[in-house]
Amino acid sequence: LMALYLLEKQVDKIPALLPAYREVHKGSLPTLLEESLLVYQITHRENPIADLQISPATLQRFEAYTQVLRQYRNPEEAARMLYPNYGQTFWFHLNFNNLAN
Repeated sequence: LMALYLLEKQVDKIPALLPAYREVHKGSLPTLLEESLLVYQITHRENPIADLQISPATLQRFEAYTQVLRQYRNPEEAARMLYPNYGQTFWFHLNFNNLAN
């Protein structure tokens, strides 16, 4: 279900599923979930679960992603520049999956 929400960009629905997910899967979250929860935190200005921590590596990748993204006004050009390093991220999917290849 979480994968479907990621594909459909329904970030708002993911936090409700986290407690059950974390009960079954101990340890850190998969990278794509961390990336989507970071988007949730930024857009809602809140942490969806009190003890949830986004890894420093994901935070660093997001900072680098946004630095490159800010350099380009043209979405196609930004997508072309970001794809090699970030094409497999939730952020790239969120921003660019509607562009023709």
